Order: sequence, then C-alpha cells, then structure tokens
Amino acid sequence: MKIRKYVAPSVPQALQQLRDDLGDRAVILNTRNLTSEEGSRHGGARVEVTAGEETRPVATATAAGGLLGRTYGGSTPTDTKVPEEVSSPSPKLRSYQDWIVSLPSAEAPGPEAAAQPPLPTLRPRFTEADLDRVAPAPSSPPAIKMEATRIDAAARAAETDTQPMARQLRQLEQAVRRMARQSGSFELPPEVARLAESMRTARVENSLIDRVVQQLLRELGGQDLDEREVVTEKAVAVIESMLPPRCDIRIGKQRKIVAFVGASGSGKTTAAAKVAAGFVRRRQRKGESTEGEILIISTDSRRVGALAQSRAFAELIGIPLEMAHSVEDITEVLERYRNARLILIDTPGLGPHEMQEREHQRSIIEAAEVDEVQVVVDGLTGYEHMLDFVEASQTFASELRLLFAKMDEVVRPGAVLSSAVETGVPSSYFTTGPAIPGGISPGDLSRIAEWIAGRRERPFGTGD
Repeated sequence: MKIRKYVAPSVPQALQQLRDDLGDRAVILNTRNLTSEEGSRHGGARVEVTAGEETRPVATATAAGGLLGRTYGGSTPTDTKVPEEVSSPSPKLRSYQDWIVSLPSAEAPGPEAAAQPPLPTLRPRFTEADLDRVAPAPSSPPAIKMEATRIDAAARAAETDTQPMARQLRQLEQAVRRMARQSGSFELPPEVARLAESMRTARVENSLIDRVVQQLLRELGGQDLDEREVVTEKAVAVIESMLPPRCDIRIGKQRKIVAFVGASGSGKTTAAAKVAAGFVRRRQRKGESTEGEILIISTDSRRVGALAQSRAFAELIGIPLEMAHSVEDITEVLERYRNARLILIDTPGLGPHEMQEREHQRSIIEAAEVDEVQVVVDGLTGYEHMLDFVEASQTFASELRLLFAKMDEVVRPGAVLSSAVETGVPSSYFTTGPAIPGGISPGDLSRIAEWIAGRRERPFGTGD
C-alpha cells in the first residue's frame, strides 16, 4: 500500500481530491487540522488527509505527471508545489452556507468500477431540504456530520451488492466522523455564534444547542442573522417551543395527594413545607382555611433530624404532621384525615440505584394512591444525574412533575433547561432559600431560556 497525503482549505475539497485521484482504491488512514504555520506553507490549507492507495492493477495509467501535481480548488497533494495563483477559501457568507453536502446524482464509472456505486462526492450547496437534515454546531461542523450520515447510508445500501465497496465506505465514514470531533474551522454568523457560546457557558447540552442553531439558520436569513435582538428573540421562541408545559399543584373538590421524591439533600422537606405554607396563606386570605385540611406526612426514617425539621416546619405553618413508615401506617393516617383536601408526603432521600429502599417507598406511595409525584431536583445537580433520577422516579407514578430547588444558588442553569427538554416532564415550581413561608415561584422555564440567551438578568434571588 502506498501512502498519500492531501491538504486542502476544507474537508469537502480534500475528500473530493482524494476520490478523484484514487477512486475506490483509497483507504483513509488519518485526518488532522493543520497549524497556522503548516497551513501557510500550503496556500492557506486547513486540513490534512492521509490515505493509503491499494497496490493493484488499475484501468488507466498516467505518464507525464500522472496523478501527482494536480490542483483542485486551492488544494494540492503535499508532495507538489503550491501554485502562486491558489487563493484562500471562500468569503464569510459562504463559510456557513457551504456546509451543506450531497451525493452526486450520476457519474460515468471507470472500467473497474462498472459494477460498483461511486464513492460519495462532496459539493457545496444550500437548500431548504438540506437544512432539514443538518444540525450545525461550532464544535461539530454540520457538513462533516451530514457527510458521515450520507456515507453511512450509502455503505448500508452497498453491503448487499459489493462487500469491498462497503468496507471502503465505512472507512471513509469513520474518517469523516473523526474530523467532526477535531475540526473547528466552520464559522457561524457572529450573532448565532455568540448565542451558541452563551448556551455552552451556561452548560446547555450540545444536542440542544445544535437544535436551536439549526432552527435559527432555517428560519432567519440575510441581515436578520446579524441582528442580536432578532437572533435572541427567535432563539428564546425556539427553546420555548421545545419545553414541556408547566403544571402546578391544584386543589379541586376531590382530595389531592402529592408525594415528594428526590436525592438526599435535594430539598424535598423544605419544598413540601413551602408548598404547604403557600396553600395555607392563600386559604387564609380567602377566609376559607379550616383545621386539618392540609397535612404533611413524613416517611423519612433514614435521615438524622428529619422528624425534628418536619415538625418545626409544620408548627411554623400551623398544620398537622404525621409519620408513616409502612403501608399499614399510611393507610391508617389517610383514614384519620379523610377530610383533608391536600396531603403532602415527604419521602427519604434516595439514589437512583437504591432498589430495595425504592421498592419500599413505592409500596407506600401506591398504598396512598398519590395523584402526582414531585421529583425534587437540586438546581446544582449535573445533567446526567438529573436524567438518572427522573428515569428512576418513573417507578413511583406515571404523573411526574419537576420541582427545581435551590435555584438562587444556580449560576449555570443549562442542566435545568436541558433535562426538562430531554425528559419532557412538566415543571411545577422553583424554590429559593430556606425561608418558610416564601421562596417558591412558578416553574416557568421560559425565564431560564431568557436568562441563558441574555434577554434578561439572573431571575432568582434568595426569597424569590
């Protein structure tokens, strides 16, 4: 196998040259970005592709110059001299419109390729149909992602016809995906890039950033992409369209039973007390408050001081507190408070994988016939752990709500926003600070989206 190296201003040009030179004999070995110094020696090239040429007979041969020394759109093999007339790549506007790539419709095959489909050809194009399949991000260039997807599809289609061709397509796919992880040379419009950077700084998940940027490039164009206010407003609207609805706790004619679950230290006990205090104050303002209509039941026998904290909260609010550590206990308490309109069950802190204790709590929650489960998530928790706990909480009930606690301590709210979008679980409340009553507000995730996009100041403070 002969080793060949190609440098070019962009990935599509390098792959195009490789295909033109080697055809189906190419085996991608490595790809990398060139340093500024290396690129200057090659006429402003940015990427280098190393390929192996299979040493087998070919249909045609070249005499003078052969395959070496050919120039394609500003890219050359590294063993040739760069002509002086080769210029730097495209202007700013094309830097993000030329991401889009596609397969050729037809191409005349050579003698030995007659029975094989041609290797994919990259060519710049920008259409509405293409945008539907591209999710650009500065860290993972859309053209590379798009090409990898197309090559993958072509490889699967070719597997039944010709195994050698499928193998080569797989190798090309792997090389392009490596470039997607390494390359950062594709530019977004400045205001879109600013927005994407703000989202990354806030720790929004890359997949969500990709979706927002894709939607912006699809729905905005021309001068709008350079207008900060237009980009910000559209970005907030796009994020809002992805958010699940907000569902707070409502009391109707029937008794409402709500369980609070969460990891240790997430703020479940405080959240339950804040909810109870809010309803008590509301009923008192209306002059409709009656004794025993709101009740807190604690099932926490694990945490030291849990009972003392719950009792202190209940006395402060002016409502009864009961303990229940078994199915029999919870059944007996509910029977005694059959006239209560709102019952809040405070459970012990559990990790996502504590199966035995989780099963015990599930039996109590099922015996109580809860109407909904509030999954209390510390706003400082990492994204992956949030997803783990929401998934584990699905064993408790089908009606889940996300209650984000300690939001006054949150500086990078991206995990909160990303977990809500990813899980699709409705949000209920935000809690801030330890004060009872107070420190609870509607869980309006649009406020988080506006904060991240720079449309409003940090919306939370202690006691909000």
